[in-house]
Amino acid sequence: MGEHSCGCWGNVEIPPIYTAVFDTMVIGLLIAFRPKEIIFHWQTFFQELVGLRFSKRFFAAIEIWLIVAMPITYAMFSVQKTDVVELGTEFVGVDGKKTILLEPKKWIGKEFPLVKYIVSFPESSMRNTHHLVPLILQGSWEVFLYHNECQKCKKRLNEYSFKFYSLKKMDHEIRYLFVEMPPYFKEPEYPFNPSEKIVFVRLSSDNNWEIETPCELTIENDIVREVK
Repeated sequence: MGEHSCGCWGNVEIPPIYTAVFDTMVIGLLIAFRPKEIIFHWQTFFQELVGLRFSKRFFAAIEIWLIVAMPITYAMFSVQKTDVVELGTEFVGVDGKKTILLEPKKWIGKEFPLVKYIVSFPESSMRNTHHLVPLILQGSWEVFLYHNECQKCKKRLNEYSFKFYSLKKMDHEIRYLFVEMPPYFKEPEYPFNPSEKIVFVRLSSDNNWEIETPCELTIENDIVREVK
């Protein structure tokens, strides 16, 4: 399915194909080198199991769970998986890379899901993502998703530029977050000067992203209120 790790080894990322090969080898070795004198009688085993008292069967099941199932379950749940359902639709692109079709209308009334994928411009007013992310989680923000080569995006950015130029004083309650979608230019280009209230960031290029731009959102305290 394109996952980088099977999750069986906890936070240690192991490609699923390696785990499958390992499991197959273990099963093959167990079959090939099993002790010849040991013969397992399934019918006798189940007859004896049924004959045990309920309490013994219950505690035997608990012991098996603690010894085998619990460590495996803990390892699998310790993996921090990305739920792309909250972002949109996931598929594999023509380049074989994971591609996510963003569907912003699904985000209304929910937490802004792109926060974890945001990276700062080197020259941004916010020097690092660690400072930026907590800031986005608070207050009101107008979010603008754009591509640098999108003509509609350029036109809308010019409108923002005129708006900021004509305003004598920025509204203290609203801040603006401009998110450049990959593929982006090597050197960041600002249509207007960034500040504490006008922040430029990029979306991580670890994945391919598909979205119709320009796309404008309104978020309040990390909750998406409106998609324009």
